[in-house]
Amino acid sequence: MLNVEEHAGSEQPDPQPTSPRRPSPLASASQPLTHLRRRISLRPLLCVCGLLLLVMMWRTCFYVIGSLFPETGIVAFAHLYGWTWHPAFSRRSVEASCSVDEVIGAAGRTAGTAPHYDVRAGRRDCQLPYNETRHACRTHDGATPERHPNVTVVTALFDIGRTNRPLCHYLRYMVNLLRMDVNLVVYASPETLIVVERVRAHYGFTNKTDLQAVISWASIPFGPLLPKMYSAVVNSFAGHFSHLFVAGLPEHIIPEYDLINAAKVGFLRGAIERNTFDSQFFFWMDAGAGHGKAKFYDQWCPCTAAIRDKVTLLAGPPEADQPPGVTAEKMTWNVYFSQHFTEHMYCPVGAAWGGDGAAILQFEAVFSKVLHNVLQHNLIDDDQPLLALAYYENSSLFRLMPGHSHSFVNMC
Repeated sequence: MLNVEEHAGSEQPDPQPTSPRRPSPLASASQPLTHLRRRISLRPLLCVCGLLLLVMMWRTCFYVIGSLFPETGIVAFAHLYGWTWHPAFSRRSVEASCSVDEVIGAAGRTAGTAPHYDVRAGRRDCQLPYNETRHACRTHDGATPERHPNVTVVTALFDIGRTNRPLCHYLRYMVNLLRMDVNLVVYASPETLIVVERVRAHYGFTNKTDLQAVISWASIPFGPLLPKMYSAVVNSFAGHFSHLFVAGLPEHIIPEYDLINAAKVGFLRGAIERNTFDSQFFFWMDAGAGHGKAKFYDQWCPCTAAIRDKVTLLAGPPEADQPPGVTAEKMTWNVYFSQHFTEHMYCPVGAAWGGDGAAILQFEAVFSKVLHNVLQHNLIDDDQPLLALAYYENSSLFRLMPGHSHSFVNMC
């Protein structure tokens, strides 16, 4: 039998219609975040963090790579920028690729007769009026120049394995110096001197030319230090690589480049000791000074630098519009060692400098001490920072004259 009461009690009342529940504002806000967490995978996030960490540590990575493969890196950078690692001393004939006529044809227009040059007497006279401003030679520091300075200019040219700018390229630059009416000493290989001699003869200056043949790296001043320079380049490569060579490239990967720059003072010493032209004042001038753009005078007027008992340096920087950076007055050993990898030290100018012969001989001893000290710290550099360190060691030997790398054409 059907129990009516049980059946009736088991019946459920019809559900009453209810209004839809509104989600709470907090739940609504958290819902997108929940979906976002579900969408983002942990792996890409870790990759992004890893990349950021790598960017932050790139210098350390570069340093480690440079430490593990220094010579491989040096050879790669040298090739990339048009240099040869470990070039042999070149004795190749220059005439085969660069004729005398070609060199002479590259000469630009001259700037005419140099100020303070007495054409009738055929000599400099620093008391003659300047062509434009009509005054005798005035120095920036009030120093009195020699009235009739007898000057010898010294230069050198070697093939150090620069594939993107061969020796013939530099001879075309050098012709502006070779055609000047000045006592000139030239150091080069015998093959290069053949062209130099013929160019000087073309302009009628054979009797004002002293040619000095160099036959090996070892016969260049400081040449025996070349192995130490190689060691310094290899040992300091990681530091320069990790700073992307902001301190300069060739001087920190090509030891021969550093040797030639350091040898300038040694070449001057050799010229002073021979003193072929009975000069009191001697000046270094780079063979490629001005890169063919500077207008040379028919003579050369170094009146403002012809000061007894002093070596005159152009304070720099190399270009008129460049910031000065670490100047000679600011240079110390602490500055050099702390900023060797981070600053391109290009003051004072190395393209042209000089002065009294006796002062240069004293300076050579100071410079040699500076060079040896730098090498003892497994570092190497070109001549500019070494000149600044020599100034720091004995500033009384020097005068710092305002000017940049093109100022040498007119030191009146």
